[in-house]
Amino acid sequence: MFVLFALLTGLCSLLFLRHYYPLFKGADDVFSISGFFILFVVTTTLFWVIVFTPYYLWFQ
Repeated sequence: MFVLFALLTGLCSLLFLRHYYPLFKGADDVFSISGFFILFVVTTTLFWVIVFTPYYLWFQ
């Protein structure tokens, strides 16, 4: 069950990356690149919390 929830989190993160990467694709300054990575890490963490909260509440 853990693998299913981890795959769901990975899928959400990849969809986020696919959607927002074209907006930052031509960026060449440090602030845009670091901002994109910070946004990606924060969003992935948020997805992790949202997806794994029911896992820890109901399945463990």
